[in-house]
Amino acid sequence: RRDGPTAYAVAVFAPAFGELGTAHESRDELTSCAGTMDETYRIEKVSAESTQLLGRTANELLLVSLLDLVHPDDRDRIAVVMAAMAHPPHRAVIEIRNLTVEGVRWIAWEGAIVVDGSGAMVEAQAVGRDVTERHERERRVRREAALNAALVRVTNAAVVAPQHAFAILSEEAARI
Repeated sequence: RRDGPTAYAVAVFAPAFGELGTAHESRDELTSCAGTMDETYRIEKVSAESTQLLGRTANELLLVSLLDLVHPDDRDRIAVVMAAMAHPPHRAVIEIRNLTVEGVRWIAWEGAIVVDGSGAMVEAQAVGRDVTERHERERRVRREAALNAALVRVTNAAVVAPQHAFAILSEEAARI
C-alpha cells in the first residue's frame, strides 16, 4: 500500500456472479482475477490469475490503465459505473469485454472503492470472472431462436398460401 490517508472502508468481495460452481459451468468460467487501481485507474496490483487471463505479465499490467484493457465499445459504460462508485455504497457489478492477447473475453467484474475519512478515493478493488462461454451460449440461443422464428414465419406462409408456397420458400427452406 502506498503512503497516504488511512482508509475507513474496506471492500469485501463475495461471489456475485449467479450460479458459480454448478455442474453445467465450464472451467473457463471459474477463472477469476483480481486487482487494485489508484484514483486514475492505473493498475497497482494484480493476481496471478489476472496475468493468465489477460495474457500479460504483472509488469505489463502495472503500466496501463484499466480502460486500456476494455473493449472500445464498453469504455463509456465502464466510465459511468466507475463514476457511480464514487457514491455510497461504493460498489458496482458490470459485465464488459476485456482485451486479452488471445482476443476479447467477457468478464463479470465486481468492484468497490476504498475511501478515506474525507470520502476521497484511496484505491479501487475488483474481482472478475470469465463469463465468455456463457455469453457465447446466450448468443447461440438467440441465433437459434431467430432461425426458429423465421422458420415459423416461412411455414405459416406456406400453410396460408399453399399454391404459392414454393415460390415463397428458399431452396433450403423447401427441403425442410
